[in-house]
Amino acid sequence: MGHLWTRLSVLLAAASLIPSSALAQHLNQSDAPCRNIGPNVETTRCFHAAFEDADRRLALKIEAIDRALAPEERADLKAAQSAWLSYRDATCSAEDHLFGGGSGGPMARFACLEAQSRDRLADLQKTYDWRLEKAGR
Repeated sequence: MGHLWTRLSVLLAAASLIPSSALAQHLNQSDAPCRNIGPNVETTRCFHAAFEDADRRLALKIEAIDRALAPEERADLKAAQSAWLSYRDATCSAEDHLFGGGSGGPMARFACLEAQSRDRLADLQKTYDWRLEKAGR
């Protein structure tokens, strides 16, 4: 038993050397909208609602961009968005699976979906807002 405690002590000491940012997932990010809400069910609901809001804002931005683009540019945006959706879904599914089917998985998945959607919106703004301005939108 003493050997087990020694191993556990070594593992805990090693874990304390890992930077806290290495332990963070999307749900623990400083800009996550649902930090410290409460039990998993309530936090999951919060992240689900936050994701739906981020996804709605993203869809509105894509619609506005689409209206300001020429047809060949729309095809580029559609292809990029399709690739991004595949990336987002695979990334967030992987984060969910890290919980091995436990109750933290859905919460982590919605937090990831929200963060990825928010990041995508920021990327689209950097890329296309000048074009929207030029088009008067």
